[in-house]
Amino acid sequence: MSISNPIPSWLNIEDGRAVVSLSVPLDVYGEARQALTMRSPTVSEDLMVGLQVGDNDEQRELLMLGSLCELTEDQLTALQVRDYKRLQRAYKELLGDDSGENPAWLKLTLEHAVVRLAAPIVREGVKVDRLTMHSPSIRLSREVEAEAGDDNSKLETLLFQRLTETTPTELHSLTIRDYNRVRAAYFRLVHQDGV
Repeated sequence: MSISNPIPSWLNIEDGRAVVSLSVPLDVYGEARQALTMRSPTVSEDLMVGLQVGDNDEQRELLMLGSLCELTEDQLTALQVRDYKRLQRAYKELLGDDSGENPAWLKLTLEHAVVRLAAPIVREGVKVDRLTMHSPSIRLSREVEAEAGDDNSKLETLLFQRLTETTPTELHSLTIRDYNRVRAAYFRLVHQDGV
């Protein structure tokens, strides 16, 4: 589902949060909720959920949506199917579709890429809304490969940390949408000629 699809009337997205109006109120600790608020997921949450449930996609989705909406699994599974699908749509909208040919959030040269973040992060005590990624050298790529071993996830994380000069905490505080922007910037830096 593309972010360019019109946002439905039951969904409001603002400041990295989605408010989803429910078709049927949900009982949450004795309170009948007419709407649920979902915050944007971070990379570290996505990694933790993956470690907890492995390859079980259904359980992964339940755990992630429950965490983002601050609901238990029992509360989440008590939703009407229509309302659960609304949460799924809200999640996709929060992740966004940043795969366009020349996205407005990316400034690209042969030496570096500047990625505008959808949700600012704190770097060295300062809130920033952009990350600069340097073009990787073969030496750096080989050093990171040696350090990561056979762990592809670790390889990517280490590479992005070095190229953006971020700490693990800073990189993991990115929303998944912004991490995907960093990933897209990297692939454009290494694969796209004539930028």
